[in-house]
Amino acid sequence: MAKKASPGPVSDLFLAVFSIFLGFVVWVIVRQGDTVTKPVPVTVQLQGIPSIVEVVDYQPRSIPVSFTMKKVDEGLTNALDQFSITADATGIEARAGLNEFKDVPIVLDPERSRMRHPSELAPASGDARITITVRAMLKQAEARIVPNLGTARLPPGFNIDHERVEVRPRTIKVAVAQPVEDGEEVTISTEPINLADARSTVVRYAKLDYGEDTGIYELPGLEQPTLEVVIPITEQMDSLTYTRLPVQYAPLKRGVRAELDPARIDVRVMGPQSLIRSLEPDMIRLTPQSNRSLDSEQPGESVDTAIDVTFLTDDPRYQSEIKSTLLPRVVTVRFHDADSPESTNSEEPLSNDADTENGKTELPTFDADTTETTFQ
Repeated sequence: MAKKASPGPVSDLFLAVFSIFLGFVVWVIVRQGDTVTKPVPVTVQLQGIPSIVEVVDYQPRSIPVSFTMKKVDEGLTNALDQFSITADATGIEARAGLNEFKDVPIVLDPERSRMRHPSELAPASGDARITITVRAMLKQAEARIVPNLGTARLPPGFNIDHERVEVRPRTIKVAVAQPVEDGEEVTISTEPINLADARSTVVRYAKLDYGEDTGIYELPGLEQPTLEVVIPITEQMDSLTYTRLPVQYAPLKRGVRAELDPARIDVRVMGPQSLIRSLEPDMIRLTPQSNRSLDSEQPGESVDTAIDVTFLTDDPRYQSEIKSTLLPRVVTVRFHDADSPESTNSEEPLSNDADTENGKTELPTFDADTTETTFQ
């Protein structure tokens, strides 16, 4: 029976080297997978402190942090100084006396870590928060209130009468961040006031523009008043000149004819732009002003009288807001018998033979020249 050959020296050497290599790989893997957690106190830093706020104290000043790292980094615990804990105090507003703001959250910032391997950083006590005690560094002052109308947009043709703008109340006590010299005026603006579609005097309720940007703050303990702003809105003025508009008069007595001198006059009207631009010549009625002599309508008489201007519209603003200038201002009315010859200087004489309807005299239509002048 043949004998089995035993392994040679080369095979034994290979197995020995392979065993050593395998053991080293296993050791490295186990070593890399191990972690260690160490609680380390980290100092809290404040950020976002308003310029008028003085920090009296904040607690705790440091927070224990559980720092988890690979065992291979265990010797680099000095890397902890690369981490920071910050508390955001941006929203803190100091009033009179000391003010405590509790439960201010902290933020862990591990972005600057020098660790070679991924690590974990978390507060040892969970959701850690701090308490900040502050007081205000403010001075009291009396401030004049200025309405913010700079961004107000009005419809075309309308303006703000800035000289007549009224604020109620005119002043208010405020707290300012900077010292105020004797005699120095402090002003505070309102928030922007909306005047969209405003075409007449309006009253708006406004808020004051307190805050870090203006350096003016509510005075601690002062109840804020209701702020009213009265804003007069005026319309731009226009004018039109109508030439040769007829003076209209029809005698009431039968058998009487009236002759007007002049029979046509020039009329200049001035008023709000919207009214003037919608005014038509046939809306203007010119009539001799009534008086005792005129009302007698005696043939052969001549009466000098002023001229009345009436606007034929249901809108009362035309009569109350439009001013008119006549040239000439006086008309001469001469009465004649209806069958007497007409004067060659007479223009469009009117008589009681004009058609009437519902007791109103229907007067002839006319054409008129116009000249426009605009006042800004």
